[in-house]
Amino acid sequence: MTDWRSSAAYRIAMSYAAAFALGTAVLGLIVYWAMHIAFTHQLDAMVFDEAQTLVSQYRSDGGAEFADAIAQREASRSPERLLYAVFTPDGRRVIGSLRTGRPALGVHDIIFIDPVDGADSARGLAVDVSPKLRLLVAADREYIERIDTTILTVFGVGFVGVCALGFAGALILGAYLRRRLNAISHEASAIIGGDIRRRMPVGSRRDEFDRLAATLNRMLERIEGLLDNLRQVSTGVAHELRTPLSRLRNRLEQGITEASSSPAAVMVIEDAVGRLDEVLALFAAILRIAEVESGETRRLFAPVDISLLATQLAETFAPAVRDDGRNLLWSIEPRVSVLGDRELISQAGANLLENAQHH
Repeated sequence: MTDWRSSAAYRIAMSYAAAFALGTAVLGLIVYWAMHIAFTHQLDAMVFDEAQTLVSQYRSDGGAEFADAIAQREASRSPERLLYAVFTPDGRRVIGSLRTGRPALGVHDIIFIDPVDGADSARGLAVDVSPKLRLLVAADREYIERIDTTILTVFGVGFVGVCALGFAGALILGAYLRRRLNAISHEASAIIGGDIRRRMPVGSRRDEFDRLAATLNRMLERIEGLLDNLRQVSTGVAHELRTPLSRLRNRLEQGITEASSSPAAVMVIEDAVGRLDEVLALFAAILRIAEVESGETRRLFAPVDISLLATQLAETFAPAVRDDGRNLLWSIEPRVSVLGDRELISQAGANLLENAQHH
Protein backbone atom coordinates (compact mmCIF):
# COMPACT_ATOMS: atom_id res chain seq x y z
CA MET A 1 0.00 0.00 0.00
CA THR A 2 1.28 3.48 -0.85
CA ASP A 3 2.55 5.51 2.07
CA TRP A 4 -0.06 8.14 2.97
CA ARG A 5 2.69 10.77 3.14
CA SER A 6 3.38 10.25 -0.57
CA SER A 7 -0.30 10.35 -1.49
CA ALA A 8 -1.48 13.53 -3.20
CA ALA A 9 -5.05 12.75 -2.10
CA TYR A 10 -4.09 12.74 1.57
CA ARG A 11 -1.83 15.78 1.15
CA ILE A 12 -4.71 17.75 -0.32
CA ALA A 13 -7.13 16.57 2.37
CA MET A 14 -4.67 17.27 5.20
CA SER A 15 -3.81 20.68 3.77
CA TYR A 16 -7.50 21.52 3.69
CA ALA A 17 -7.91 20.35 7.30
CA ALA A 18 -4.86 22.38 8.40
CA ALA A 19 -6.15 25.49 6.60
CA PHE A 20 -9.56 24.99 8.21
CA ALA A 21 -7.99 24.63 11.66
CA LEU A 22 -5.84 27.72 11.11
CA GLY A 23 -8.86 29.72 9.97
CA THR A 24 -10.79 28.58 13.03
CA ALA A 25 -7.90 29.58 15.31
CA VAL A 26 -7.62 33.03 13.73
CA LEU A 27 -11.38 33.54 13.96
CA GLY A 28 -11.36 32.45 17.62
CA LEU A 29 -8.55 34.88 18.46
CA ILE A 30 -10.39 37.72 16.71
CA VAL A 31 -13.59 36.93 18.60
CA TYR A 32 -11.69 36.66 21.89
CA TRP A 33 -9.89 39.97 21.37
CA ALA A 34 -13.08 41.75 20.24
CA MET A 35 -14.99 40.54 23.31
CA HIS A 36 -12.08 41.45 25.58
CA ILE A 37 -12.02 44.99 24.18
CA ALA A 38 -15.81 45.26 24.39
CA PHE A 39 -15.89 44.24 28.07
CA THR A 40 -13.00 46.56 28.83
CA HIS A 41 -14.91 49.44 27.23
CA GLN A 42 -17.93 48.44 29.26
CA LEU A 43 -15.88 48.68 32.45
CA ASP A 44 -14.51 52.05 31.34
CA ALA A 45 -18.04 53.34 30.72
CA MET A 46 -19.21 52.08 34.13
CA VAL A 47 -16.27 53.71 35.92
CA PHE A 48 -16.72 56.96 33.97
CA ASP A 49 -20.45 57.20 34.77
CA GLU A 50 -19.78 56.51 38.46
CA ALA A 51 -17.01 59.10 38.62
CA GLN A 52 -19.20 61.74 36.97
CA THR A 53 -22.02 60.98 39.42
CA LEU A 54 -19.73 61.39 42.45
CA VAL A 55 -18.18 64.58 41.10
CA SER A 56 -21.67 66.06 40.60
CA GLN A 57 -22.69 64.98 44.09
CA TYR A 58 -19.55 66.55 45.64
CA ARG A 59 -20.19 69.85 43.91
CA SER A 60 -23.86 69.92 44.85
CA ASP A 61 -23.90 68.42 48.37
CA GLY A 62 -20.40 69.04 49.68
CA GLY A 63 -17.62 66.89 51.12
CA ALA A 64 -19.61 65.18 53.93
CA GLU A 65 -22.30 63.83 51.63
CA PHE A 66 -19.61 62.87 49.15
CA ALA A 67 -17.80 60.75 51.76
CA ASP A 68 -21.08 59.13 52.91
CA ALA A 69 -21.99 58.23 49.32
CA ILE A 70 -18.63 56.47 48.84
CA ALA A 71 -19.03 54.61 52.16
CA GLN A 72 -22.50 53.42 51.19
CA ARG A 73 -21.25 52.17 47.83
CA GLU A 74 -18.36 50.27 49.44
CA ALA A 75 -20.75 48.61 51.89
CA SER A 76 -22.86 47.28 49.01
CA ARG A 77 -22.82 43.52 48.28
CA SER A 78 -23.46 43.97 44.58
CA PRO A 79 -21.29 41.76 42.30
CA GLU A 80 -20.59 44.86 40.24
CA ARG A 81 -19.31 46.77 43.28
CA LEU A 82 -16.68 49.33 42.40
CA LEU A 83 -13.60 50.45 44.33
CA TYR A 84 -13.05 54.00 45.54
CA ALA A 85 -10.28 56.19 46.89
CA VAL A 86 -9.79 59.94 47.34
CA PHE A 87 -6.26 61.35 47.57
CA THR A 88 -4.78 64.65 48.70
CA PRO A 89 -2.06 66.32 46.64
CA ASP A 90 0.63 64.74 48.85
CA GLY A 91 -0.65 61.23 48.00
CA ARG A 92 -2.51 60.45 51.26
CA ARG A 93 -5.73 58.43 50.90
CA VAL A 94 -8.40 60.24 52.94
CA ILE A 95 -11.60 58.55 51.71
CA GLY A 96 -12.30 55.06 50.46
CA SER A 97 -10.74 51.62 51.02
CA LEU A 98 -8.92 51.16 47.70
CA ARG A 99 -5.28 50.58 48.65
CA THR A 100 -3.14 51.93 45.84
CA GLY A 101 -0.97 54.93 45.03
CA ARG A 102 -2.27 58.32 43.88
CA PRO A 103 -2.70 57.94 40.11
CA ALA A 104 -2.40 60.44 37.30
CA LEU A 105 -5.53 61.85 35.75
CA GLY A 106 -7.33 59.70 33.21
CA VAL A 107 -8.07 56.02 32.64
CA HIS A 108 -5.40 53.56 33.80
CA ASP A 109 -4.74 49.92 34.56
CA ILE A 110 -3.77 50.04 38.22
CA ILE A 111 -2.40 47.61 40.79
CA PHE A 112 -4.10 47.56 44.20
CA ILE A 113 -3.87 45.44 47.34
CA ASP A 114 -6.85 43.10 47.75
CA PRO A 115 -7.46 42.05 51.37
CA VAL A 116 -7.98 38.43 50.24
CA ASP A 117 -5.94 37.92 47.07
CA GLY A 118 -3.12 40.39 47.67
CA ALA A 119 -1.83 42.38 44.71
CA ASP A 120 -4.45 42.53 41.99
CA SER A 121 -5.22 44.58 38.85
CA ALA A 122 -8.08 46.95 38.20
CA ARG A 123 -9.32 49.43 35.62
CA GLY A 124 -9.56 52.93 37.12
CA LEU A 125 -10.43 56.55 36.28
CA ALA A 126 -8.88 59.44 38.20
CA VAL A 127 -10.57 62.87 38.21
CA ASP A 128 -10.11 65.97 40.36
CA VAL A 129 -13.24 66.83 42.34
CA SER A 130 -11.51 69.92 43.77
CA PRO A 131 -8.04 71.48 43.67
CA LYS A 132 -7.13 69.46 46.77
CA LEU A 133 -8.93 66.16 46.22
CA ARG A 134 -8.48 63.54 43.45
CA LEU A 135 -11.12 60.83 43.11
CA LEU A 136 -10.19 57.35 41.84
CA VAL A 137 -13.02 55.02 40.82
CA ALA A 138 -11.86 51.53 39.80
CA ALA A 139 -13.36 48.20 38.75
CA ASP A 140 -11.66 44.92 39.57
CA ARG A 141 -10.50 43.19 36.39
CA GLU A 142 -11.40 39.81 37.87
CA TYR A 143 -14.75 40.10 36.10
CA ILE A 144 -13.05 40.41 32.70
CA GLU A 145 -10.49 37.75 33.60
CA ARG A 146 -13.27 35.28 34.41
CA ILE A 147 -14.95 36.02 31.10
CA ASP A 148 -11.62 35.70 29.26
CA THR A 149 -10.98 32.36 30.95
CA THR A 150 -14.46 31.13 30.05
CA ILE A 151 -14.06 32.22 26.42
CA LEU A 152 -10.63 30.59 26.13
CA THR A 153 -11.89 27.36 27.71
CA VAL A 154 -14.93 27.15 25.44
CA PHE A 155 -12.84 28.05 22.41
CA GLY A 156 -10.14 25.53 23.32
CA VAL A 157 -12.66 22.71 23.64
CA GLY A 158 -14.37 23.78 20.44
CA PHE A 159 -11.06 24.10 18.61
CA VAL A 160 -10.01 20.58 19.62
CA GLY A 161 -13.38 19.28 18.46
CA VAL A 162 -13.11 21.14 15.16
CA CYS A 163 -9.57 19.82 14.61
CA ALA A 164 -10.72 16.26 15.35
CA LEU A 165 -13.64 16.59 12.95
CA GLY A 166 -11.36 18.19 10.35
CA PHE A 167 -8.79 15.40 10.70
CA ALA A 168 -11.48 12.72 10.45
CA GLY A 169 -12.97 14.49 7.42
CA ALA A 170 -9.50 14.71 5.84
CA LEU A 171 -9.00 10.96 6.31
CA ILE A 172 -12.39 10.22 4.78
CA LEU A 173 -11.79 12.63 1.89
CA GLY A 174 -8.27 11.26 1.30
CA ALA A 175 -9.53 7.67 1.32
CA TYR A 176 -12.30 8.60 -1.13
CA LEU A 177 -9.91 10.36 -3.51
CA ARG A 178 -7.43 7.47 -3.34
CA ARG A 179 -10.17 4.93 -4.01
CA ARG A 180 -11.37 6.78 -7.08
CA LEU A 181 -7.86 7.40 -8.40
CA ASN A 182 -6.73 3.83 -7.67
CA ALA A 183 -9.68 2.51 -9.68
CA ILE A 184 -8.56 4.55 -12.68
CA SER A 185 -4.90 3.58 -12.12
CA HIS A 186 -5.82 -0.13 -11.91
CA GLU A 187 -7.65 -0.03 -15.22
CA ALA A 188 -4.84 1.98 -16.82
CA SER A 189 -2.30 -0.63 -15.68
CA ALA A 190 -4.42 -3.37 -17.23
CA ILE A 191 -4.58 -1.42 -20.50
CA ILE A 192 -0.80 -0.92 -20.45
CA GLY A 193 -0.48 -4.67 -19.93
CA GLY A 194 -2.19 -5.20 -23.28
CA ASP A 195 -5.89 -5.47 -22.47
CA ILE A 196 -6.94 -2.55 -24.67
CA ARG A 197 -10.62 -3.42 -24.22
CA ARG A 198 -10.61 -2.44 -20.53
CA ARG A 199 -12.36 0.82 -19.63
CA MET A 200 -12.32 3.26 -16.74
CA PRO A 201 -15.13 2.83 -14.18
CA VAL A 202 -17.92 5.41 -14.50
CA GLY A 203 -20.27 5.92 -11.55
CA SER A 204 -23.83 7.17 -11.49
CA ARG A 205 -23.10 10.53 -9.83
CA ARG A 206 -21.55 12.02 -13.00
CA ASP A 207 -19.05 13.98 -10.89
CA GLU A 208 -15.61 15.20 -12.00
CA PHE A 209 -14.09 11.72 -11.71
CA ASP A 210 -16.91 10.17 -13.71
CA ARG A 211 -16.60 12.82 -16.43
CA LEU A 212 -12.84 12.26 -16.53
CA ALA A 213 -13.35 8.49 -16.77
CA ALA A 214 -15.90 8.95 -19.56
CA THR A 215 -13.48 11.20 -21.47
CA LEU A 216 -10.68 8.65 -21.07
CA ASN A 217 -13.01 5.89 -22.25
CA ARG A 218 -13.84 7.85 -25.40
CA MET A 219 -10.11 8.36 -25.98
CA LEU A 220 -9.46 4.65 -25.49
CA GLU A 221 -12.24 3.76 -27.90
CA ARG A 222 -10.69 6.07 -30.48
CA ILE A 223 -7.24 4.55 -29.91
CA GLU A 224 -8.65 1.03 -30.12
CA GLY A 225 -10.37 1.91 -33.38
CA LEU A 226 -7.14 3.31 -34.82
CA LEU A 227 -5.22 0.23 -33.72
CA ASP A 228 -7.85 -2.03 -35.24
CA ASN A 229 -7.57 -0.13 -38.51
CA LEU A 230 -3.79 -0.35 -38.46
CA ARG A 231 -3.91 -4.03 -37.58
CA GLN A 232 -6.38 -4.71 -40.39
CA VAL A 233 -4.19 -2.83 -42.86
CA SER A 234 -1.07 -4.70 -41.74
CA THR A 235 -2.88 -8.04 -41.84
CA GLY A 236 -4.40 -7.27 -45.20
CA VAL A 237 -1.07 -6.25 -46.71
CA ALA A 238 0.62 -9.36 -45.31
CA HIS A 239 -2.14 -11.62 -46.66
CA GLU A 240 -2.18 -9.93 -50.06
CA LEU A 241 1.60 -10.18 -50.48
CA ARG A 242 1.98 -13.74 -49.21
CA THR A 243 0.08 -15.20 -52.14
CA PRO A 244 2.09 -13.62 -55.00
CA LEU A 245 5.34 -14.17 -53.13
CA SER A 246 4.46 -17.85 -52.63
CA ARG A 247 3.70 -18.16 -56.34
CA LEU A 248 6.98 -16.45 -57.15
CA ARG A 249 8.81 -18.89 -54.88
CA ASN A 250 7.16 -21.83 -56.62
CA ARG A 251 8.18 -20.43 -59.99
CA LEU A 252 11.77 -20.04 -58.77
CA GLU A 253 11.83 -23.65 -57.56
CA GLN A 254 10.52 -24.68 -60.94
CA GLY A 255 13.30 -22.56 -62.46
CA ILE A 256 15.88 -24.46 -60.41
CA THR A 257 14.65 -27.69 -61.94
CA GLU A 258 14.68 -26.30 -65.45
CA ALA A 259 18.09 -24.62 -65.05
CA SER A 260 19.83 -27.59 -63.50
CA SER A 261 22.34 -27.57 -66.35
CA SER A 262 23.61 -24.13 -65.33
CA PRO A 263 25.17 -24.14 -61.84
CA ALA A 264 25.44 -20.33 -61.74
CA ALA A 265 21.75 -19.89 -62.54
CA VAL A 266 20.85 -22.46 -59.89
CA MET A 267 22.86 -20.57 -57.28
CA VAL A 268 21.17 -17.26 -58.18
CA ILE A 269 17.72 -18.81 -58.06
CA GLU A 270 18.44 -20.60 -54.75
CA ASP A 271 19.64 -17.31 -53.26
CA ALA A 272 16.42 -15.62 -54.44
CA VAL A 273 14.39 -18.45 -52.89
CA GLY A 274 16.21 -17.96 -49.59
CA ARG A 275 15.48 -14.26 -49.61
CA LEU A 276 11.83 -14.92 -50.42
CA ASP A 277 11.69 -17.32 -47.46
CA GLU A 278 12.94 -14.51 -45.24
CA VAL A 279 10.26 -12.16 -46.56
CA LEU A 280 7.57 -14.79 -46.09
CA ALA A 281 8.79 -15.42 -42.54
CA LEU A 282 8.61 -11.68 -41.91
CA PHE A 283 5.03 -11.51 -43.13
CA ALA A 284 4.16 -14.54 -41.00
CA ALA A 285 5.64 -12.73 -37.99
CA ILE A 286 3.59 -9.60 -38.81
CA LEU A 287 0.42 -11.68 -38.89
CA ARG A 288 1.42 -13.39 -35.67
CA ILE A 289 2.07 -10.06 -33.93
CA ALA A 290 -1.28 -8.72 -35.13
CA GLU A 291 -3.01 -11.76 -33.63
CA VAL A 292 -1.19 -11.29 -30.33
CA GLU A 293 -1.98 -7.56 -30.12
CA SER A 294 -5.63 -8.24 -30.82
CA GLY A 295 -5.71 -10.61 -27.85
CA GLU A 296 -6.92 -13.50 -29.94
CA THR A 297 -3.93 -15.75 -29.22
CA ARG A 298 -2.86 -14.26 -25.89
CA ARG A 299 -4.76 -16.99 -24.09
CA LEU A 300 -2.53 -19.54 -25.89
CA PHE A 301 0.66 -18.14 -24.36
CA ALA A 302 2.82 -20.74 -22.64
CA PRO A 303 5.78 -20.57 -20.25
CA VAL A 304 9.01 -19.91 -22.15
CA ASP A 305 12.44 -20.64 -20.65
CA ILE A 306 14.14 -17.35 -21.55
CA SER A 307 17.48 -18.53 -20.14
CA LEU A 308 17.57 -21.61 -22.35
CA LEU A 309 16.31 -19.70 -25.40
CA ALA A 310 18.91 -16.92 -25.00
CA THR A 311 21.70 -19.48 -24.55
CA GLN A 312 20.66 -21.31 -27.72
CA LEU A 313 20.57 -18.02 -29.70
CA ALA A 314 24.00 -17.01 -28.39
CA GLU A 315 25.49 -20.39 -29.27
CA THR A 316 23.94 -20.20 -32.73
CA PHE A 317 25.28 -16.71 -33.53
CA ALA A 318 28.69 -17.11 -31.87
CA PRO A 319 30.37 -18.83 -34.88
CA ALA A 320 29.13 -16.19 -37.34
CA VAL A 321 30.35 -13.40 -35.07
CA ARG A 322 33.69 -15.19 -34.68
CA ASP A 323 34.03 -15.40 -38.47
CA ASP A 324 33.82 -11.57 -38.56
CA GLY A 325 36.82 -11.37 -36.24
CA ARG A 326 34.86 -10.63 -33.05
CA ASN A 327 33.70 -12.59 -30.04
CA LEU A 328 30.20 -12.93 -28.67
CA LEU A 329 30.19 -13.21 -24.87
CA TRP A 330 27.13 -13.84 -22.79
CA SER A 331 26.12 -14.12 -19.16
CA ILE A 332 22.58 -15.37 -18.64
CA GLU A 333 20.71 -15.80 -15.37
CA PRO A 334 19.53 -19.42 -15.11
CA ARG A 335 15.92 -20.57 -14.83
CA VAL A 336 14.24 -17.34 -15.97
CA SER A 337 10.88 -17.92 -17.63
CA VAL A 338 8.05 -15.75 -18.95
CA LEU A 339 4.58 -16.33 -20.31
CA GLY A 340 4.57 -15.64 -24.04
CA ASP A 341 5.06 -16.84 -27.62
CA ARG A 342 8.36 -18.72 -28.02
CA GLU A 343 8.53 -18.14 -31.77
CA LEU A 344 8.13 -14.36 -31.55
CA ILE A 345 10.54 -14.07 -28.64
CA SER A 346 13.11 -16.13 -30.50
CA GLN A 347 12.72 -13.96 -33.60
CA ALA A 348 13.10 -10.77 -31.53
CA GLY A 349 16.31 -12.11 -29.98
CA ALA A 350 17.67 -13.13 -33.38
CA ASN A 351 16.92 -9.66 -34.80
CA LEU A 352 18.73 -8.07 -31.88
CA LEU A 353 21.84 -10.21 -32.39
CA GLU A 354 21.81 -9.62 -36.16
CA ASN A 355 21.65 -5.86 -35.65
CA ALA A 356 24.48 -6.03 -33.14
CA GLN A 357 26.55 -8.11 -35.55
CA HIS A 358 26.01 -5.82 -38.54
CA HIS A 359 26.03 -2.41 -36.86
